[in-house]
Amino acid sequence: REYTEKQLSSIIHAFESPSAFRALQACSLTYQFFIDLYSNAINSQAGTPSSRTISRIIEFLHRNKHAKLVSRDFEDALEMNYAYLSALFKKQTGKSITAYKNELLIAQAIDLFKTSNLNVTEVSSTLGFSNPYYFSRVFKRVTGVSPSVYISEIYRNH
Repeated sequence: REYTEKQLSSIIHAFESPSAFRALQACSLTYQFFIDLYSNAINSQAGTPSSRTISRIIEFLHRNKHAKLVSRDFEDALEMNYAYLSALFKKQTGKSITAYKNELLIAQAIDLFKTSNLNVTEVSSTLGFSNPYYFSRVFKRVTGVSPSVYISEIYRNH
């Protein structure tokens, strides 16, 4: 209950902020909250083997969110074929493993932009992206705005 109240309070605070991106911030926090709830639900139930596999994939992604993961990493860690894992993940969550990992990284990027003075290149490097241009494309795909626009809004509203 305490965790839920804290998360809901954060979402409301983000939505009530004067930032032009308040809706985006609230959506991002809400999305992460639902992912956490979903992950906890999977973990708390004995579940089917496929539910346990999805939970293991999510845990693996969270533990290795900065690593450059390739299919072989998943196969070694989970002792299953990547094509099977990928298809199962997509079926259960509605998104690819890569899309999920990118969303985790962009949520962390948003947090870094809010809590540090790092620029786009530094955040890109910190999160393990191959270059800042690719990071910017992923950021825009996930959030709908470029990182530079997002940063300028943060500074404008503080």
